[in-house]
Amino acid sequence: MFEHRALCTIDQLCPWIDGARQFIHDIIPGNNWVAVAGRRWGQIGDNFQTSCWHSEVNLSWGEDTHPRSYKGYVYCCKDTSTHTEPAVSYRFIGQTATYDSSRDHCRLQGRRLCYASEICVKGKPVYGAIKHNQWVAINGHYNEWIQIGNTNGNTCTLHGPKHGHRSWGTRTDGSTRDFLGYLYCCK
Repeated sequence: MFEHRALCTIDQLCPWIDGARQFIHDIIPGNNWVAVAGRRWGQIGDNFQTSCWHSEVNLSWGEDTHPRSYKGYVYCCKDTSTHTEPAVSYRFIGQTATYDSSRDHCRLQGRRLCYASEICVKGKPVYGAIKHNQWVAINGHYNEWIQIGNTNGNTCTLHGPKHGHRSWGTRTDGSTRDFLGYLYCCK
């Protein structure tokens, strides 16, 4: 029987393995992008020394009909649109993330920020620990964050009780922080 296929999601193309996204195929040398579900694009090349980076915004060149040297590959996966979405979604939204932008991003998906107990199970983040300092916003207390990185044995610790005030979580100047950007959203 014919199995319905669709554009792969970024999670199908690049599942999380040992705390990092891993492309399911060999990396394609150079600057190469592939369309992914949700009208987004994922990097499948090694041009930026990182594969599996994906765009959270619609790239202008993604919808034009002009030939582009960096697009042309297509990956189709089993259509999961009839399946239930996972209770916890995980994505990168950029290093300008704040508590409010994280919360709003979840709301736009029809979700909410996850509670600490939904992000960390048995002392480990459900999508694995990141190899460096990384904090994500959590539900429960305004401007509270949990560590999903594996620096100094602090994985799954709350920021407030251990480190105190976190003005970087409510900044409004648009600045970036290399320890922010990932987001967990729950149903």
